[in-house]
Formats: sequence, C-alpha cells, structure tokens
Amino acid sequence: MTTKLNVYQKVNKVMSELSYLKKTSQVGSGNYGYTALSHDHVTSSIQPLMVKYGLVAETSMIDEAFLKYEVKTRKGDIQDRYDVKCAASVTIVNADEPSERFTVKASAQGFDPQDKASGKAYSMAVKYCLLKLFMVASGDDEESRVEEAKAVTNINDELKIELTKLLKANGKFTPQFVSIINSMDYDSLITKIEENKQ
Repeated sequence: MTTKLNVYQKVNKVMSELSYLKKTSQVGSGNYGYTALSHDHVTSSIQPLMVKYGLVAETSMIDEAFLKYEVKTRKGDIQDRYDVKCAASVTIVNADEPSERFTVKASAQGFDPQDKASGKAYSMAVKYCLLKLFMVASGDDEESRVEEAKAVTNINDELKIELTKLLKANGKFTPQFVSIINSMDYDSLITKIEENKQ
C-alpha cells in the first residue's frame, strides 16, 4: 500500500530539493544598485518541483493602494510616476487531495513611470510568498540592506523638510515644489539647500 503525502509533506519535499537560489538580476546602478532574485527566476525554479510533488498555487491580489504623482526628470521634463503597494495571497493546494490547502501572504511595493507598478508590486509579493514558504535562501543579508535604505530615506526626509523651510523663508516655495522635492536624491537636495542658504 502506497502512503499518500499530505500537503505539508509535499512542501517539505520541495524544500529538501531547493534550499538556495542565486541572485542574478541587477537592479539600479552605482550606490543604489544591488542584485536581486527576479520573479521569473523564483517561479521557474520552484514550479517544476511543485509539479513533481503535486502542488498547485492559487494566487490573488488581496489589497492595493495606488498613488500617482509628478516628478521632474534630469532633462527638466515633468513625468508621471506610479507607486503601488499591494498584498498577495498564495494558496498552496494538494493536487491529490484538493481539500488540503493553506494560504501564505506577503506585501510589496512597485514604482514605475508608466503602467507597470501594479504588476511589479504583485509579482514581488507573490515571489516573497514563495521564497518564505519554501524557506529559500538567496545569500544576501536582506535586513542590512533594508536598514541602509531606511537610513538614506530618513536623511532624505530630513533634507526635504529643511529645503521646504528654506524655500518658504525666502518666499520661493510654491505647491509645484512638493513633487519636485519628493523626486530629489541626496546630492541634489544638498545642492538646493546650499543654493537657498546664500
């Protein structure tokens, strides 16, 4: 008599065959560049093992927050930017016993100058669901990168407040500056602050 595997035993089988994925995608450049695991790399690595052990993934977007704003490009043009935060749920189903199922959830954020922000956020959230479900390591210290990003964000936020105060004090602040200031990086914020202190 053959013993059938339950949904958790099947997940454990996938985990036993896939414990590490190398980051192969380059995101950004310079000080802001890093390597990442793409959604396609994750799903193409996990999907054959799910098929092998009879697991099905039902995915859905369960929450979404959408923000559209304008930014000034380096060429001086004004462009739309889209910022989408969403949560995704992935329900893992035992194909041999469909009543055996459980759901995992994750959230993510996507930015894009066109209409791809929702797709980016959704794909990333699904990717994180799968990576955390199957406990797949990627070799990087994710937490330290997040802390570095938070530090840069906090510095930029403080500089944006200082620049806004300086512009208001000099009678140069207008509502259009809000989107422009929000799009600036550290170097350009420092430059503007120095210009407005003179």
